[in-house]
Amino acid sequence: MNYSEAIRLNLFQSGDVIFYFNGSDVIDKTIEFVEHSLIYHTGIIVEREHGHLMLYQATDVHGINRVPLAAALAGQTVILIKTGLWSKAAEGFADSKIGGGYGFINAFLIDFYLNQKIFGFVCSTYVGDILNRAGACLELKGLTPSRLADALSKKKNEYIIRKD
Repeated sequence: MNYSEAIRLNLFQSGDVIFYFNGSDVIDKTIEFVEHSLIYHTGIIVEREHGHLMLYQATDVHGINRVPLAAALAGQTVILIKTGLWSKAAEGFADSKIGGGYGFINAFLIDFYLNQKIFGFVCSTYVGDILNRAGACLELKGLTPSRLADALSKKKNEYIIRKD
């Protein structure tokens, strides 16, 4: 299904998780190689006032940020996992972290299952912590994008959203 069809079907909801795969730059390819997975990045959808859909994410360039979902998905084919998890506590936590820095040290240490909270967030630990505040029970230590996808895909509905 393409993005326009997903919007028409009102498929996106707060708490849904987007996974990016088949990255094109060196960092994306490095993550894919180390993880033995094509998934290299993740973010979580939050519906804001007036139905505006935003993607909350942690990136190496912009830290913890939010962008319009349409812009985040432009030219991308992604995996959407519908979690059915959302709460005011999750939204408050997600908002409180906007503007925070990226956990560069974590990006290198995550496979050693070290405490990610010491060094800040990477995309998957940020999304995982948000989901935990909505009722999930995810282990954040060692949580990479591909491990998050594995944990969520066992229980939830998945869709492939293709670029328009």
